[in-house]
Amino acid sequence: KSTPVGKTFKYIQENPGTYYIGFDPLLEKYAHHLSVGIRNEVQKDYSTLVLPGVNGRKWGMMFPMAVADNSNKMAEFHVSWIDGCSSLNKQRTAKELAEGGWKDSEVGRLVSRGCGTSDKFGLQLRRVPTVTLEEVLGVWLANREVEFMHIDAQGAEMQILRSAPTKLKNVRRFLLELPAPNCATLTKDAPTCDEMLAEIRGMGFETEDAVREDGKSTVGLTRGFNCSSVPWGQWLSKCEHDIQFVRSDL
Repeated sequence: KSTPVGKTFKYIQENPGTYYIGFDPLLEKYAHHLSVGIRNEVQKDYSTLVLPGVNGRKWGMMFPMAVADNSNKMAEFHVSWIDGCSSLNKQRTAKELAEGGWKDSEVGRLVSRGCGTSDKFGLQLRRVPTVTLEEVLGVWLANREVEFMHIDAQGAEMQILRSAPTKLKNVRRFLLELPAPNCATLTKDAPTCDEMLAEIRGMGFETEDAVREDGKSTVGLTRGFNCSSVPWGQWLSKCEHDIQFVRSDL
């Protein structure tokens, strides 16, 4: 198949026959996914689920779980009424993010106000069930090759990738957010852009392109590019950018 462009659901639209498996520990979003899929009828199983953003019926499954570095356990999930500020990892304080470059853009200012740490944003701490990526790829999918994987975990991306030490090779391409070098990372324990690239390359993947904010096209970077080549200012937050990775042997 050709290189996937844009977000997960756009990729599904462009690739008929794709089987989708999704995870969302936020019950509100999980319920939304199901309600969009169910529409005007009650489905007794997931086999006929209509995924949001997809025209027509597709095969797919959605699970109210978090992909993390342990399976069959419960993890603490930091929940904000802004889902983009919710994560398994606790965000930096509003002051740290404001001084770390996040207040310099419209979207970033919202983050820098403490949307992941302040009670003003309805912050809650919930216990959610977890599964490792290793188990999903190796057991659930029985070692089948995965064409495309999208990770949007607000600072927990590397924890997810590390949770598949032997099965990540089953994935051909994946998309995730890299933090801008001139901004503070969302969480204190999150690696920098250069650190993420070095570790991901050690996992057998390399940068393929950067995806534009609208999710409909790519920037057109040369494969194997470094953090300094990413047009950080083109994204609304200016402190992160969706980057697509490809397995090095492809």
